[in-house]
Amino acid sequence: MGYLTTVTVYNDGLDLLKKHPEEFCEKLYNASLRQNSVDFGIGYFANFANVQRSRHADDHTTYVHMGNTVTEVNPYSPKFGNLVNHNPEFAEKLVTFLEQELENLKKMVDHGS
Repeated sequence: MGYLTTVTVYNDGLDLLKKHPEEFCEKLYNASLRQNSVDFGIGYFANFANVQRSRHADDHTTYVHMGNTVTEVNPYSPKFGNLVNHNPEFAEKLVTFLEQELENLKKMVDHGS
């Protein structure tokens, strides 16, 4: 097994991908090597993509897209701990969303899709 890197592209600047493909590839490559998540821009678009830290395929986690952000949500995530300390309302909103999704997923498994 290898390593996985989760990437979120903010589609608002998607047209810039064709104009700056080399810049995108270089920044994506460099961000994938980091030990923490990072946002990067291309062209004039400041926050074009969010690249989560690369993790081994056996290192499971959950990401939630909510609002205009992507958040790693697991009890061992320093970033989620920081979110709990600095924005507990949003952290609670993420957990509530996950609880609702888990209930729906359990219903699917129990009753078929």
